[in-house]
Amino acid sequence: CYTHYPTISSDMIERVASREATYNNDANIAGSPIKSLFKLLYYRACALLYGACGGCAHATMVNSSWTRAHVARVFWGLPRGGPALVYPPVDSEELQKLPLDRRLKKLFLVSVAQFRPEKNHRLQLEAFALAKRQAGQDLAGQAVRVARLKMVGSCRGPDDERRLRELQAYAEELGIGGDVDWCVNVPFEELRGLLGEAV
Repeated sequence: CYTHYPTISSDMIERVASREATYNNDANIAGSPIKSLFKLLYYRACALLYGACGGCAHATMVNSSWTRAHVARVFWGLPRGGPALVYPPVDSEELQKLPLDRRLKKLFLVSVAQFRPEKNHRLQLEAFALAKRQAGQDLAGQAVRVARLKMVGSCRGPDDERRLRELQAYAEELGIGGDVDWCVNVPFEELRGLLGEAV
């Protein structure tokens, strides 16, 4: 049995149970106790079926500690020790060549993630704006005020492109539009260069 991504995650169930409006729980549903109850029942039924099916697998492997914890909670009858954790093969040789001790020419932070709702780029923008607003007058505060944020990610299609435009508008709304660079669908060499120069 191969499952690319958890169908229903415990995080999703918790968001619906707490009636938190987010990417998998529309504000219309989160605002209604009855709709939330029905959605929660639906999610729990799906999770039950998902767990039963997962319990039929002879071997279970996952590719991250988050997925491992999720699968261990949801799948039935897993062997002791839970699913095997197997990280996907990644050629890290080029990244290992990056110098760790270097003089910074520019001060910037790098965030690398696809422009998908579950990556919560809005929270990153809010944290960056808050850090800039609360920066003190000392040398560290000055560094925060001049720092830039480089949001590096890919867009899979029109939905991600729309989300990217919304994030750009939100950065402007937060007053940090001029301090955020959007690096979309960049080639590996450019990503490597950004990681090598980042704080």
